[in-house]
Amino acid sequence: MTISAYILYLALIFLSISMNKHYKVVISTNINKNYQIASKLLGNALLIISFILFIKTTGLSLGITYFFGFLALFIIIIALFLTYKPKLLIITIFVSFLFWVLIKFLLN
Repeated sequence: MTISAYILYLALIFLSISMNKHYKVVISTNINKNYQIASKLLGNALLIISFILFIKTTGLSLGITYFFGFLALFIIIIALFLTYKPKLLIITIFVSFLFWVLIKFLLN
């Protein structure tokens, strides 16, 4: 389930970065049209993959519940980062990955 949550977080970051106003705040330049389209496609694909993984790991009813619960949580977290510390949003991708590896290492 942790990999599903991480993929969901990545999907939401790609979807938020695909918007010109968020891209300008984080990267400080205008977004390239090709990058915008690729970011939207990748974000949507990762969103679908995450949804399927949540359902496969926890079952249909719990998978949908966990998906929307994590979705709401990650939207709030990303909105707070974009509002107060937009440059740290990209760093959170790597920090969350290291946190996921640490959890996997400690649980196994």
